[in-house]
Amino acid sequence: MMQSHKIKLAETGYFSKVVLDYINESDALKPFVHAFPSKENLERQLKSKIISPSTRHTLFSSLHTDYETIAKENQVVENIALLAHENTFTICTAHQPNIFTGYLYVIYKIAHTIRLANQCKEWFPNYNFVPIYFMGSEDNDIEEIGTFNLQEKKLRWQTTQTGACGEMSTEDLLPLRDELIATLNENIAFEASLIDALKIAYDGNNTLSEATLILLNFLFGKYGLVILDANRAALKQIFQEVFINEIEKQASFQISSQAFQNFQQHYKSQATPREINLFYLLKGIRERIIQDGDQYKVLNTDLHFSKLEILTEINNHPEHFSPNVMLRPLYQEMILPNIAFVGGGGELAYWLPLKSLFNNFKVNFPILILRNSFQIITAAQTKKMAKLNLSWSRIFKQPEENIKAELISDPFLIALSEKQEAMHEKMQEIIALGASISSQLEKSMLAHQAKYQRLNKRVQQKFKAQIKRKNQDRLNQLCELHDGLFPNNTLQERSLNYFTMIKMLPDNFIEQIILHSENFGKEMIVLEVD
Repeated sequence: MMQSHKIKLAETGYFSKVVLDYINESDALKPFVHAFPSKENLERQLKSKIISPSTRHTLFSSLHTDYETIAKENQVVENIALLAHENTFTICTAHQPNIFTGYLYVIYKIAHTIRLANQCKEWFPNYNFVPIYFMGSEDNDIEEIGTFNLQEKKLRWQTTQTGACGEMSTEDLLPLRDELIATLNENIAFEASLIDALKIAYDGNNTLSEATLILLNFLFGKYGLVILDANRAALKQIFQEVFINEIEKQASFQISSQAFQNFQQHYKSQATPREINLFYLLKGIRERIIQDGDQYKVLNTDLHFSKLEILTEINNHPEHFSPNVMLRPLYQEMILPNIAFVGGGGELAYWLPLKSLFNNFKVNFPILILRNSFQIITAAQTKKMAKLNLSWSRIFKQPEENIKAELISDPFLIALSEKQEAMHEKMQEIIALGASISSQLEKSMLAHQAKYQRLNKRVQQKFKAQIKRKNQDRLNQLCELHDGLFPNNTLQERSLNYFTMIKMLPDNFIEQIILHSENFGKEMIVLEVD
């Protein structure tokens, strides 16, 4: 079991202005926000969300096909079936198919999505809620998805494959898979089953999307998580209107550009609208489409189309087109009965300026939920904290900051300050006495006061330097604790992997993360391992 402690995000120093303003519902963000997270707004959202029966049927059919050949939990089967019903809605999160689950924040956002879906069922029992992981299988950022840290070692996917990452073969991931399996203990029941899941998922024949589906289904299937790979022709047909609009009117650029400019007056943007926000997608190819005169060219290839040819291609093969970061959210919301999207600070920054784009296509803008962040602290680290007399919020400070803060309350420095203040008061009396004799004597005494002030400053510096030397052992202990809690001087969630955590914690790690997740993610959650 774990005990939880809540820390205000602003106190950690690890969160951006847009995150802090969002959770505080700042006036600067209100033009970009459809509705801030609340039970009442979620209820309004589910009553206004409209999705056609045909779209539901297409979604159900696509998921049924994807899950046909893998072992499924009953809860997953039931949730897929529920999606065909008009009183079923989704709570969605999204991410690229990182190898071997990627960094911990992927686990956290999925757990948060599951928790919120369960909470919505309690709040609104007449409706059903399905947690969805929208797999960004069309992305191709190998640098991001192809690295992870395992027990202080950085592992990297060495591949020459190109195109949509979800379509890539897992064959050249086998050495990494075996290295990962070597860290697990087949004599421990859960780890033995995890080894089997890894061998089935990353078998060298599956694509990365298929491997990710199998592994995440193994980890989260019993909680009802449904994993959607939206790179499907039938689902892309639902989005054909937007594909055509990008070619004929380039409306997304015209609509979003001003919104992004307004947003950038206050915050750093995570995306930039382009004239055409589409990629062309074939095996081994995912490249931007640009207009050059009356031709539509696919960058870094010899492919090009006339306007009629590219519109014909959209009609005949919508699966050959892929939305970029600007249009992916719109695609997601057009094919899902979704009411809330769980994402991190970066995702908030590119979703928020898109409200006007959603309005243009008459698609409901979801309620954006900042995902939960966790900091896991072991029993040994808790003991170090107690020995160092650190509060939960102070573990997020740099060791030097903690030492500096402690110097302010150091009894020797306080005593020195009191004596220097007494000396200052005496000096003021001397200056006043000199002034009563002559202005020249007053000026002389003021000059002596300036000398005293410089001397006092040097005395303070010497006191602080000596106390710092005396506290060097404490600083070393603070640094050791900080390095253990914040690998590479960043949050655990951006450095550690799930497979590292299960060596530190029991096999119910995910269950504990779901249990301790908060509905609306407004605080850092510190989990203390007993």
